Amino acid sequence: MLNTAISQVERVTQHNTSNAHASVAASEELNEMAKQLNNLLSSLIILVGKGKDTEM
Repeated sequence: MLNTAISQVERVTQHNTSNAHASVAASEELNEMAKQLNNLLSSLIILVGKGKDTEM
């Protein structure tokens, strides 16, 4: 019975570790995507600003 409990705890721990690694990878990917989106938005703001200058 004790061995079964220890095995279950080990499985849960391994599962949690695996999930933590997956979360880190997803977080890093989302961070990179956010940086790219920020760069695109900055470019768009510049373009929109230049468009306003030429309309007047």
